[in-house]
Amino acid sequence: MFRSILCASVLSLAGTASAQATSASVSPGQRGDANHDGVVSRDEFNAMPARGVDRMDASGDGVLEPDEMPWARQHAQQRLGRASH
Repeated sequence: MFRSILCASVLSLAGTASAQATSASVSPGQRGDANHDGVVSRDEFNAMPARGVDRMDASGDGVLEPDEMPWARQHAQQRLGRASH
C-alpha cells in the first residue's frame, strides 16, 4: 500500500516539477518528447517519472531516501489516518 502511495506521489510531484520548469506555451506532449520528433513514444512516456525521481534525488544515488521526500511520509500518514476512520 505504501509503495503505491509512494509511486503516485512521485508521479504527481514529477509532473508538478516538470510543469514548473517548462513554460506554459509547451504542451504536455512536447515536454515528454525527448527527441523532439513530434510524438511521445512508449519509452519517452515511461522515462518521464524517472526524470522526476532524478530531480528529487539530491544525493544522486538513484534512490529516494526519506529525507529527499518528506511529502511522501506526510501523504502516507494522511491516507492511513483517513482509512482508519
